[in-house]
Amino acid sequence: MKKLFILAAIAVACIANYTQAQTPERRYHDYTWEENPKLTNTDTDTSNNSVIIFNKNFYEFMYESGILFEYETVHKRIKLVTHVGIENNNTVYIPLADDDKITLEKARVIKNDGSVSELKKEDFKEGFDQESNTKYNYFAFEGIEIGCEIEYLYCVKEYPSLKGTLISIQTTVPDLEYLARYITPNNLRFKFKSFNGCPEAVYDTTETENNVWEISSKNIPRLKAEESSALKANRMKYAIKLDRNSATGKKDIYSYGPIASDIYDRIFNKLESKDAKLIAGVVKDIKVDADNEEAKIRQVENYLKTNYIFDESQDPNKSLLAKVVANKAYNEIGSVKLFANIFMNLGIEEEIVLTCDRFEIKFDKDYECYAFLDKYLIYFPKIKMYMMPADNFTRLGFPDNNYINNYGLFIKSVSMGDYSTGLAKIKFIQGAKYTESLDKLTVTADIPIDFSDTKFQITREMSGYDASYYQPYFDFIKEEDKLKEFSESIIKYIDNQGTIENLTFENKGGNFLGQKPLIAKANLKSDYFFEKAGTKYLFKAGMLIGPQMELYKKDERKLPLEFPYNHGYVRTIVFNIPDGYKVSNLEPFKINELYIRNSTDTTMGFTSDYKVENNKVTVTVLEYYKEYDYTVAEFEDYRRVANASANFNKVVVVFEKK
Repeated sequence: MKKLFILAAIAVACIANYTQAQTPERRYHDYTWEENPKLTNTDTDTSNNSVIIFNKNFYEFMYESGILFEYETVHKRIKLVTHVGIENNNTVYIPLADDDKITLEKARVIKNDGSVSELKKEDFKEGFDQESNTKYNYFAFEGIEIGCEIEYLYCVKEYPSLKGTLISIQTTVPDLEYLARYITPNNLRFKFKSFNGCPEAVYDTTETENNVWEISSKNIPRLKAEESSALKANRMKYAIKLDRNSATGKKDIYSYGPIASDIYDRIFNKLESKDAKLIAGVVKDIKVDADNEEAKIRQVENYLKTNYIFDESQDPNKSLLAKVVANKAYNEIGSVKLFANIFMNLGIEEEIVLTCDRFEIKFDKDYECYAFLDKYLIYFPKIKMYMMPADNFTRLGFPDNNYINNYGLFIKSVSMGDYSTGLAKIKFIQGAKYTESLDKLTVTADIPIDFSDTKFQITREMSGYDASYYQPYFDFIKEEDKLKEFSESIIKYIDNQGTIENLTFENKGGNFLGQKPLIAKANLKSDYFFEKAGTKYLFKAGMLIGPQMELYKKDERKLPLEFPYNHGYVRTIVFNIPDGYKVSNLEPFKINELYIRNSTDTTMGFTSDYKVENNKVTVTVLEYYKEYDYTVAEFEDYRRVANASANFNKVVVVFEKK
């Protein structure tokens, strides 16, 4: 990956020093499609916008003049079942690296009347994505209709990725046949691992000239998105990497040991001679004067994330410390170098952590694969907290929540005399406690005797990850109208049509994140919550906690629950009973839905109650989800707890004259 410090020399050493008297001919150099194709009879379930008839992939690794190349041949046919299926498949994009070469490219449409329309040479075009800085080939199908099938076949010659790749074989549409075949020279052995029910790679023991593995499956079901789930992480997939080279005697080639040492060297050991002075200068500018380690770390983080700009580009000037300090701008690598060396200068113990987005990939602790090493964190073992340098919207203790509750590669400094290097260990990245991410809401309704012009005094207090969606953004939104809209949304989610008055804030800005809660106070004018029914007044008090998700529909759950973070809600609703009136229908406020795991651990719940004192009603609500994830078997309990909040929404208090 471009983000990582990976020595190119490693790859060269792994595959070089091997020659063959004669290079074998490619097996699929003349691979082609069926001459007279027929439409496939399939189930026309229109809930499937399309159906993959087959998806065949052939990967041939070959030496040419002592250099290893990979020929990737892809052959795919898709039946289009709905107009959405047509829209999703009418254009095919083939992403390409700078040195990739298309050696074969053809496509056709098998129409409903049995005729076949093949694309012409001029229909295949080249494109370039400025945002991702990548090139691609693409082609579009014309005149396709529901029921027809598209088919395409192409081959890309490329330099192989050997350090570890994850390939999903499951998508949001069903696949009737999947095939992947890997062919390598007999000196190169791959190592595979399958996930989420993907078939294991089968080694062909009958082969003599090459190593051949095959992964095949039929009737792969579609996997569709579900509420609070990690769709991509749960797809059937497999990992592949180069494991050994018998010609050089190297084994376990792409393990974490070498990369840990390499990353450590690039961050700490292989700096320019003047970089130490630069770091000392930045430390002096920060004026670190706190009396404990956590406070020192926060001083450094707040200074850098306030005064330096983060840029996602791969511009080398944003990874060189001299340029980073001079321009006050860094990319991910530059941020890690700057932060880590400042903490080293201050004598603060730290570990570099590499992990991946748990909603995309689950870091496997038993299979060493560089595909898992996607994002940098810094871990401080003395205070047991994490930081994400390359994100100016996060703070210590609350890194991007996609990269917690997952395993990661921890690189710790070890010294041997005057030399220091990195020692790798896989550990779990523990997130914050649910009590550290709370959304507290207090609504007081002053109801006049004629029920007109009711005013609501609202205080909303958010901490941790709940605050992270708002608190840091006050530092970056400068346009007055956008800031007004953003600020009011913190209160107006209760009623988007209401009018906000006297809005005030405490603890705005990213420097407060993880230390002090964001507190918003305002008056809300709204006529949404009251209705008159004859001589009675109906008060939709349950809606004062804001709209809630409803999970009444009993669809079968396929995926485990995966929350961005564990969290809790504390709500208090206070309203008076106008003189001359009595109130009824308060009993529905009494709710107690709990899920107790393993007989003792109350891991999620929704409880609410009320009391009436001195003509005033006070309703209290506590809702919490202590864990980041729950199993499919626990979904019904989650549904029950989550629906309790939706049921609370529906509580309507009735006022009528005594």
